[in-house]
Amino acid sequence: MTWAEAQTEAAQSKKNIFLDAYTTWCAPCKMMEKEVFVDATVASFFEERFVCVKMDMEKGEGIELARLLNIHAFPTFI
Repeated sequence: MTWAEAQTEAAQSKKNIFLDAYTTWCAPCKMMEKEVFVDATVASFFEERFVCVKMDMEKGEGIELARLLNIHAFPTFI
């Protein structure tokens, strides 16, 4: 999902956006993906309340988004 698509979906669903700003080399990012976000209770909580976006901050539009949101540490959750 692109950032623009997330904004559109959030506006239509009247939900906030939850951004998981990660990098491929980040060990805590990998742990969150494998142990936390896959937990059924956690997944249900976030899916009910947010439009969830996971974006690599070193590729594609993630580079510009990291700059705009002043993200320098990973993972960052917004």
